This record gives sequence, structure tokens and C-alpha cells, in this order.
Amino acid sequence: METADDLASRYAARAASHAADCIVAASNALSLEYPVHVALSGSIMTAVASQTYRRMLEYELRRRKGDIFQLQTIDCLPVDGAVRWVRLRNGLKDE
Repeated sequence: METADDLASRYAARAASHAADCIVAASNALSLEYPVHVALSGSIMTAVASQTYRRMLEYELRRRKGDIFQLQTIDCLPVDGAVRWVRLRNGLKDE
């Protein structure tokens, strides 16, 4: 995506559009108050052309709902977040 590959850019834009649809649908279904905090993770956000894809996603979210979403990229291992969530949910000390 960081290259001038038009086909790759179109697929990335389509993926960002679908991701924005999912984020908007989830925030609507949960009736989240503004601003809506969105944690982005995974290799597309942390390793593979993250800035280009993130800009596409930000554009799609802004186009749909304005500036109500605050995006944060999470770059720790996925299991770190899962373990932390389980510990917090069960009242255990967060290490």
C-alpha cells in the first residue's frame, strides 16, 4: 500500500470502508457516548502499511459520523490484552 499500486490501494480503501461500517454499527448497537474510543490492533495496523490504512479508516469514519471517534493503535501482543482483561474482570491484580 505504501507503493503506487493502484489495485492494492483500492482493496485497502474497500477494507477501510468495511471496517468503518463495523465500527459505526458496533458503536450504534452499544449506544456509546461521544467521543467513542476505538482500539486498533493486528498486523494491518502495526506492521503492514499502518499509516496509509489508518488514514483511510479515519477518512471513512469521519465521512460517516464526523469527528466522534478517537483511534488508538495497540501494538502489544494480542494475548497481553486478553490476559489483562481477564485479570481486571475477575478483580485480580494487573501485573
